Amino acid sequence: MAKIYLKAHKTEHGDMIAMCDEKMLGRVYSDKKTGTTLDLDKYRDFYEGALVYPKDAVDTLLGADIYTCNIVGEDSVGAAIKAGLATDSDIKAIGGVPSLQVYKIIQ
Repeated sequence: MAKIYLKAHKTEHGDMIAMCDEKMLGRVYSDKKTGTTLDLDKYRDFYEGALVYPKDAVDTLLGADIYTCNIVGEDSVGAAIKAGLATDSDIKAIGGVPSLQVYKIIQ
């Protein structure tokens, strides 16, 4: 079964969650049409945290005080959808890789 890297960065506004499918970490993806690059090698330290199963990622997301999330990969994005953080229409693709950003509005 696939695993996900999950890392919570603590901020004054809540948790900044970084999630990435295990198989994707260390790779670079580019979208020639938009000129967007997803560099999971350069930003490896940002994403590389605990290695968990998707169900555990869902449980973590449900219990987190989320301020923002950066989520990359099919399994990671699927976990975010199961946790109710997004829907299929919120997903963007960079070089064919599903990607999702979630923000909490603070007033």
